Amino acid sequence: MNIIDKYFNFKKKNLISYSLIFCSKNVHKEASGYLDSFFDTYINSYYYHILKTYYDRVVSNFDKSIVVKELKGKRLELFQDNSLKNNTLIDTCYNLSFIAIAIDLLDFSNCNSTEDFNTLLKENIFSGKDNESLNNLTEEVAKNVLKEREFLEKINVPNFSLSYKEIIEDKNRLLVELDYDIEQLSKIYTKPVIDKNFKGNLLGEERNKTFYDLLDIDYLKKILNNEDLKQYFVPLELNYEVTKESLAGLVSTFDNIKVKDYIIFLVEYNDYKNYEEILNHYNNKFTFAISVSLKDVLDVEAILDEIAKFDLFKYVIIRDAKREDYNLIDNYVMKGKEIFINEINMI
Repeated sequence: MNIIDKYFNFKKKNLISYSLIFCSKNVHKEASGYLDSFFDTYINSYYYHILKTYYDRVVSNFDKSIVVKELKGKRLELFQDNSLKNNTLIDTCYNLSFIAIAIDLLDFSNCNSTEDFNTLLKENIFSGKDNESLNNLTEEVAKNVLKEREFLEKINVPNFSLSYKEIIEDKNRLLVELDYDIEQLSKIYTKPVIDKNFKGNLLGEERNKTFYDLLDIDYLKKILNNEDLKQYFVPLELNYEVTKESLAGLVSTFDNIKVKDYIIFLVEYNDYKNYEEILNHYNNKFTFAISVSLKDVLDVEAILDEIAKFDLFKYVIIRDAKREDYNLIDNYVMKGKEIFINEINMI
């Protein structure tokens, strides 16, 4: 499971636990199922801006009233499901979901003690009243918020960072590369190891995993801040022995309902030729771009003809094109493919 899904599964469990504090123990199991549905809807609509009940589409002008409408839509869906008979409990869970969501939207950044959490919840959720539910809730919220902070701190990757380059001056499409702090790495690894694994082409599976985890963290932070996501062209380095299993592990990093539409795997022409069968397994599952250098290529049209037949790729990156080849490439039509000429430099 990728970092983003892990985080939101953790968050959903927390929201369910807050709600169950207000339910009789004898209905916890049934209530958990209804609450799971409501919080899936909340996460999809509020964090991912993906709407499935009221709107059934993605909206560009998002506000919190849309979340309320989506939750109302989910309530009606549960009512209409003939296998569900307990409409009273569905209504109870629907109402409780708003309390848990209100808690989720509170700013706990300045809360470090039980007293801090108690004060914030008392002021915002319980209208200044003390009761047993507040005490139980304070304990649960404090425990979960601190675990959430710990999770976000643990996923940071020291000594590595991401760099971004705009493509054809399009701020919504960026080439992303992995950067690293050689000075810091030299304290951990010997120079030959750094040269072999971080400077040259023999970057390996671990390098890709580090890179993709950083991208996942980058997207998670943007989702939590409700920022618009950008399309990332992400180099898929295959300069090592690739297996179906190892590639599945890598691409699953972005197998998230929101993020997978923004990731474009950038594959070198020679790497595709070497691993064509394995890569084609992901046709229509993820978006791919192929990068090909025309340096020393005598028959440019033959290369274009070949790439046009590759169904896997939505984008074609032409590098090292000569001026005399521009007209040929510009006028070459590849159905379902967008061509960039000398716009993106691979790592």
